[in-house]
Amino acid sequence: MRRRLLLLGALGAGVARARPREQRLEIAVELADRNGRPIAGKLPVTLWRPEGAGPFPLLLLNHGRNSRQRAERKPPRYPAVSAYFVAKGFAVALPQRLGYGASAALGDPEAMGSCRNPRFAAQLAAQATQLRQLVTALAAEPGIDTGRLVLAGISAGGMAALAGAAELAPLAALNFAGSLGAEPQLRPGQPCASERLADELRRLGAASAAVPTLWVYADNDLRFTPALVRRWAQAWRDGGGQAELLQLPPHGDDGHHLFSQQPERWQPAADAFLARLPLSVKEPLP
Repeated sequence: MRRRLLLLGALGAGVARARPREQRLEIAVELADRNGRPIAGKLPVTLWRPEGAGPFPLLLLNHGRNSRQRAERKPPRYPAVSAYFVAKGFAVALPQRLGYGASAALGDPEAMGSCRNPRFAAQLAAQATQLRQLVTALAAEPGIDTGRLVLAGISAGGMAALAGAAELAPLAALNFAGSLGAEPQLRPGQPCASERLADELRRLGAASAAVPTLWVYADNDLRFTPALVRRWAQAWRDGGGQAELLQLPPHGDDGHHLFSQQPERWQPAADAFLARLPLSVKEPLP
């Protein structure tokens, strides 16, 4: 019994040593909204690091969007998902983009306009511009290797990762349930102007043909149908982009939350995807 207790104590110490280190930063960015009006502010960024001095490859993880609750949004942390990527050897940066939380009063640079005539190109450009400035600032952080960059995001953040792939030429991008213009309460399964979004994805795929991307969706996401997801992924490929699509079985009442509520379902695919990149990431987690 004493030997077993000693072993458990050693294992507990190992877990404590492997616990990610959390840091808070503020990074200044500036951009123009869809009407050309300049907006500038400081983004709160949560930065998780592995133990050690690094340098660590950087994974930039982007949050989603709720246009009706922008001011109430807290800076993202995603501790369980971040811990997974930190255990793989990444430093994980989670910015809160302009127009959310404390910066909501400055305006909404990611506003798409009307559902009938959405300005997806401006929305995606606003996201990509912020990511570019964030990566430039994070390059000055000790122990961060922005030359080994991976972009990721959930929902509108998944689209931000794809927009950033065209802007920043990262090693890879991971798109979790990415979409724009979705209103699940008003139009379940029918986002605004889905064909126009397909056109934008075709354009972005052409601009990031060398970047491998992983797309992860659940069958019962209330924001869009599996058929639309396949249409968007094919539009990316039609432009010349690489898209590996993982369509997972339903999760709860709304598969949109699978990313954070049941990450063990997508992590094996992420393990295999990341293992093919020139990153020297760690082995799949048990």
